Amino acid sequence: MTVFNPISVAGRLVQSEDVLLGHLRQRPEVVHAALEAITETFRGYVAECLNAGADGIFFATTSWASHDLLNDQEYQEFGRPYDLRVLEAARDAQFNILHVCPSNNMLKSLANYPHVHAINWDDGDATNPNLSDARALTGRALLGGVSRDVLRRSSTPDAVAQQVRDAMRQTDGRGFMLGPSCSISPRCPRPTCAP
Repeated sequence: MTVFNPISVAGRLVQSEDVLLGHLRQRPEVVHAALEAITETFRGYVAECLNAGADGIFFATTSWASHDLLNDQEYQEFGRPYDLRVLEAARDAQFNILHVCPSNNMLKSLANYPHVHAINWDDGDATNPNLSDARALTGRALLGGVSRDVLRRSSTPDAVAQQVRDAMRQTDGRGFMLGPSCSISPRCPRPTCAP
């Protein structure tokens, strides 16, 4: 089950990312109160998803775990503590994935999150760690290797096959799960997306 982290949910409850940024820098106490309520709601949601039979969560940080929006100190205050509490609610799940989006992401800071079995991010983005770099950050399974842009733009499977070969080379095929860097567009050409 996809679960967005609390600061991402807060970002969707206001008119724009800039509005939330303004609030967290000028009225942090108000943002913390909102994040507290969102966190408790999503802790309950995660528990109910697992009770209903979900094997785990796909915990997505969206653009908030990116240096394009927040610096490390801001994420340590407004992101991490709330993320950890939601992940704690999923601690008994069989398989949790941490998805760290997009460019300039904070994977290096989040790679040690507990209760996570695999980590997914855009490993092909030059501003993010590649698969080889990420292996040095964590012993968890790495999930990626195929760019969603390649899936969307390519008319043949050759470009995807090349990315698969490169991912296997970077990871030696160990502790690695092949997958897209992010969600796959419904505009993905059939020859590229077909098995």
